[in-house]
Amino acid sequence: MSLRNMRISACLQLGLAVLMLAGPATGWAQQNSGWDALSAEQRNLLGRFEGEWDALPAERRERLVRGSDRWLGMDEEQRSSAQGRFQNWRSLSGEQRERIRGQYERFRNMSPEQRQQVRNNYERFRSMPAEDRSKLRERWNSMSPDDRRRAMEQRGAGQRRQPGARQQGQRRQQQDRPRNRRKPRG
Repeated sequence: MSLRNMRISACLQLGLAVLMLAGPATGWAQQNSGWDALSAEQRNLLGRFEGEWDALPAERRERLVRGSDRWLGMDEEQRSSAQGRFQNWRSLSGEQRERIRGQYERFRNMSPEQRQQVRNNYERFRSMPAEDRSKLRERWNSMSPDDRRRAMEQRGAGQRRQPGARQQGQRRQQQDRPRNRRKPRG
């Protein structure tokens, strides 16, 4: 092996060793970064956590850092919208927040196809006239939990109602009902 190749090999080995040592240390530093490791903008934004920062669980610190990065990347309109959503969230009761968290977890555990179907249904709901949305909400709220589950299972199984199918179904039911006809007197 030539002297040049030996030097290249030694440099590569040294570089690999440095990367191997730096890899875990970098991950550890990111997870356990102290308050001083944050940028000035992040410290300003997260100032209320300064005194307790080192005592916060690493996962919480990571979420706060990611949130601050998102916030710092927003324009004024996006920030205003986010503030409104946050104020709405804070105005919810603990029970409402838990219900929403549960719904979010169920959504996250869905297949990509199921999540897309939920998005499509939401968009279809949003595009409905307000009166129709209100009627649909009333109907949903009047259903028992078992009826809701069955309705969801039917929707998930691809048994979609065609426009006008409800009226047709009602007509069929009316036709199939026994009629109270008077017997001719005789």
